[in-house]
Amino acid sequence: MNYIYKFLFIAVAGLFVSCRFGTDDKNSLINAYLLSNGNVVCNSKAIKAYIISYENQQGRVPEQIALVEGTCMTLEHLPVLEDSGVYEFAGWYFNDKKISVGYRVSSKMNLTAFYKLKGDGHRFIEISDVENAGKTGLVPFRINAFETTFALWHSVYSWAVKRGYKFQNTGAAGSSGTTDKLDAFRYFPATSMTPQDAIVWCNAYSEKVGLKPVYYEDENFTKIIKDSSIITTGYPLKNPDGSIYYDSNGKEVIVSDGNLHNIYVDLTKNGYRLPTYDEWLYAAQGALRTDQDKNYKYSGSNTLEEVASLGSYHAVGMYKPNGAGTYDQTGNAAEFCLTDLTIGLYGAHYSNGTGNAADVDKYYSLYGSSKNLCGIINAYPQLCSFRYAQTIVK
Repeated sequence: MNYIYKFLFIAVAGLFVSCRFGTDDKNSLINAYLLSNGNVVCNSKAIKAYIISYENQQGRVPEQIALVEGTCMTLEHLPVLEDSGVYEFAGWYFNDKKISVGYRVSSKMNLTAFYKLKGDGHRFIEISDVENAGKTGLVPFRINAFETTFALWHSVYSWAVKRGYKFQNTGAAGSSGTTDKLDAFRYFPATSMTPQDAIVWCNAYSEKVGLKPVYYEDENFTKIIKDSSIITTGYPLKNPDGSIYYDSNGKEVIVSDGNLHNIYVDLTKNGYRLPTYDEWLYAAQGALRTDQDKNYKYSGSNTLEEVASLGSYHAVGMYKPNGAGTYDQTGNAAEFCLTDLTIGLYGAHYSNGTGNAADVDKYYSLYGSSKNLCGIINAYPQLCSFRYAQTIVK
């Protein structure tokens, strides 16, 4: 039997901080040195007060600090990022090159503090208390805490294409359009791929780390899907006698229905896969570990600004996680899910409600048929990303 799987996405919304040394006053001078702890010590000999300006797209540092003539100060990197346990300070850079301890910073210089995302964004959250969900068939699973970063996508993608995997799209970082280099957008969610690409990527990542892939071309689970073009979003048009119809070029005519065809899923395997809608929703609700988790309007808070920044992409993990430990389920990119349920197809920022459009703030939700959502994905490829999951196999 050829299984038909519904796919859906859930819309949810390298990290550098720049610091500029310098002044327009020609009589001003600043001496600065990089210390081994990652801080920069400054000594101003300016005639006037000296201003150190910051530029940070996340808005987490002061815009400017005044350094008075003849005084010293320590310009620190951002401990707030390290305190979160998500990022770690990885050094100061000048003109895209890391500078060493003792480096002398002259006036009118732009330094950049680089923060590395631990594990490039691989951090599994185990959710075994599934009985709270009230969903038949939901079994213990793991789900990644973050949306798949461009750095991780790029690493697995590069490994896969060298080993015969084929993708319809190369992927990109957020809405930047960056597709072939790891720069300031490396920790933005990977976008500009189809659900089929995400499925093949999950198989490749599974093989890369020694796990057994989940997605196959045949019902006996003998042939791993390594080409995303094999998975179609429709069924072959047939003649009145039931035979396959071919066009004048001898090709099958596919009638799109928004479902994924020619894919078989083996959930007894321990490899990576897309989460089902129920898994994604349960994780977004903090696995309902407290009554508060159940009642939050957004994923982890009643205050949108604590957990998400909507309208633009940002590096993953920059906002408060929910009770289960996942990030950005009410912000950042849209997310694909894959389920065998025959219910309608939905895509949304997580916002507490019954699932009906009238019960959820429409600004955070997007509803439509599976066929319509296929059209949306094709028209706006940078809208979508995904986070991967794993069945807990004993």
